[in-house]
Amino acid sequence: MRERHLEQAEQVRQDRESRRFGDGNGVNGWKPEETRMAVGRAISLFLIDGTPDGRVACELFNWTGKAFRIPRKMLKESADRFDLQRAGV
Repeated sequence: MRERHLEQAEQVRQDRESRRFGDGNGVNGWKPEETRMAVGRAISLFLIDGTPDGRVACELFNWTGKAFRIPRKMLKESADRFDLQRAGV
């Protein structure tokens, strides 16, 4: 029974692959598995000073962390920011 279930699951997977990528032969000898693209991620950039060469706060969606890019000349004036007082920064 388990073998039959595994065979059916494999057939469903193959059917999905054939619908997604055609007959499986690929284009010019490339197989569909070799041409798949990586899954994208979304990132949010907040320009703290309103200019791209100033301070930037970055967030990767579906991730709890936050990153900051601060030019060396602005480190002292950025030390009192609330969001930089948090743990891990």
